[in-house]
Amino acid sequence: MRTLPLIAALAGMTMVLGSCTESTSPIRDAPPEFGAAPASPGKSGIFRFQDIYFDAIFDDNARLVAVIGISSSIADFCGGLDAFDFADLQLKPHQLGEVNSLVRSGASTVQVMAYPAVSQGDFCLDFAGAPVLYRGIGSFTRTDNNFTPTGTDGGRADSFGLTATGRLTNPAGTKMVSFNGAYRLLISPQDEFTQVLSKVNLSR
Repeated sequence: MRTLPLIAALAGMTMVLGSCTESTSPIRDAPPEFGAAPASPGKSGIFRFQDIYFDAIFDDNARLVAVIGISSSIADFCGGLDAFDFADLQLKPHQLGEVNSLVRSGASTVQVMAYPAVSQGDFCLDFAGAPVLYRGIGSFTRTDNNFTPTGTDGGRADSFGLTATGRLTNPAGTKMVSFNGAYRLLISPQDEFTQVLSKVNLSR
């Protein structure tokens, strides 16, 4: 299961890379929380827009996965009938193809499920039929010093991660829990992957 956080993170990157590199994509007004920098690139070189974004946090110790940003069921997602939440993106391209990024949302769907007894090595095979333990709305912030397909363009290590919080309920609506989760991953210039942190916490 340890390779899944990287796969999920890269899937999230792929979802939005087209928007930041496609010259015809509209650049929307910056949300107020982004501060005073302009929404259009101008001389700042900063791009701000909204796009769909999903991600996941895998906790090998707690044997839980928190899926963020998929508002449909996981079964629908795996069957192609998916629906996603939008997030605010801020991108800052640099030389050598590097792109600093900030992705965040104050209202994304969070679904928490347990690991299967035996992993089949595929997200959909493992989780499409798994019961959702808790579901609700949460917020997240994701930072990345090199938001590119490889993550190591320009010869630098790529350090990226996400933190999320929320209040979730069980399917019956009889129990509410506080959720917090985080991951921090590192890809070296030699494409060596290190999972620094990956945790999912549920508490009353």
